[in-house]
Amino acid sequence: MDYSRFCCLNESCPDFEKFDKGNITLKERYGKDNVALLVCRTCRKTFSERHGTPLFKCRVGEKKFITVLKTLAQGGSIRGAADVAGVDKNTVLRIIRVVGEHAREFNDFMLRDLKLSQIQVDEIWTYIKKRRVPPRKMEKS
Repeated sequence: MDYSRFCCLNESCPDFEKFDKGNITLKERYGKDNVALLVCRTCRKTFSERHGTPLFKCRVGEKKFITVLKTLAQGGSIRGAADVAGVDKNTVLRIIRVVGEHAREFNDFMLRDLKLSQIQVDEIWTYIKKRRVPPRKMEKS
């Protein structure tokens, strides 16, 4: 596994948020998905490879998690996603909440300090509006 994409998460560590320093190594693997528990050689703090992702502290396996998201993305219902993944409806709702929070944080981070003119905003909205998929109508049986 390539550990250069990880950095120390301990704010008091000299290597805090510094990538590719060679200080991150594997301590052990845990859980049903064999998740890596990493350790910083500088400060000796441990953290999960999933820290900062929607899968962090998720007790549902990664495959079920992805199955739920794929089913929902393809227009499936909450109950349908639960049935397909073999999880409870409340689990699907929790997954939606966690992924939604991460998506909001990502958007907030990426869409900061945009200096757009009114024309640019209008063009973006026109582009989005044209590609918006109309809601599906229920078929009568």
